[in-house]
Amino acid sequence: MEKIEVIPNGIDLERFSGRGAKLRKELELGDDPVVLYVGRLVYPKGITYLLQAISGVLKEVRDAKFVIVGKGPLEPVIQEYVINHGIVSAMSFLKDVPHEKMAEIYAACNIFVLPSLSEAFPMVILEALASGRVVIATRVGGVPEIIKDRQTGLLVKPRDVNALEDSIISLIQDLNLRRRLALNGKKLVESMYGWGEIARKYLMLYNKVLEA
Repeated sequence: MEKIEVIPNGIDLERFSGRGAKLRKELELGDDPVVLYVGRLVYPKGITYLLQAISGVLKEVRDAKFVIVGKGPLEPVIQEYVINHGIVSAMSFLKDVPHEKMAEIYAACNIFVLPSLSEAFPMVILEALASGRVVIATRVGGVPEIIKDRQTGLLVKPRDVNALEDSIISLIQDLNLRRRLALNGKKLVESMYGWGEIARKYLMLYNKVLEA
């Protein structure tokens, strides 16, 4: 028996099967393509690079909308950037969101982006995939364990604004690609990260230990 066996975090699959029509109406998103970011508003999360990418995306896809969920010390910097670059109308900011409302937020959006400079094993990616949303993330930490480029999502290098921008545009414009990656990602989460599967892995590990 191997001395080390890794069992990942699990996720409640039933929780992330919500509907987002009500929130879309509240945020006046209409039928426009919506890109979501969830996380602390701090430099290590790469939010400043996402803002730069957003400016480029809006030049190509004028009806795109962006929802930012989270708070942190960069809030005034972000607000100043949004105003100075004339993208206020494309942005929605949500703070102090209870976790039970997150399923509705994921469901209201089309694309999830996590542009972090470093990560461990981000649960927000599992939540987005479980919600049937396609994911763009940076190739850092444990992210590539979940996101396989052009299989279960899109991977970009950290700090690469152009790659981030191009990835967002391609998923907005290519509905078939977006659907394929989202479906693959959802299947991955359902097969490997649901609590039932995680419990099975723990049981197998306990049995191995007892038999050793």
